[in-house]
Amino acid sequence: MKANQDPSISLGVSTCRTIKTDVLKILKGPGGGQPSNTFVLSALSHLKSIFTVAIKDSKKKKKIEHSQEAAEFQVDIKSIKLAIKKIDFYLSWSNEYFKEFELFYK
Repeated sequence: MKANQDPSISLGVSTCRTIKTDVLKILKGPGGGQPSNTFVLSALSHLKSIFTVAIKDSKKKKKIEHSQEAAEFQVDIKSIKLAIKKIDFYLSWSNEYFKEFELFYK
């Protein structure tokens, strides 16, 4: 694990095994079958849609001036857009490099 190569990060063998086991559980999904990136892609896509809706709702709320709802609903659109870009990166990465995980679960 690359984290073990960084002297500022101290992970024991037990911790590394636990992390790998947890990641494998996520990849296998609720049925515990053969690992697949389906669950990762699904979760990331769902997050992206939630953030996209938050941006749209934020723009609608800005049109309503001086209302109590608008005052309560303040979203940092730049942060959300940055999060969406990161999610897009992970979606792309998962599509491109998922096969490399076969080394860990075989």
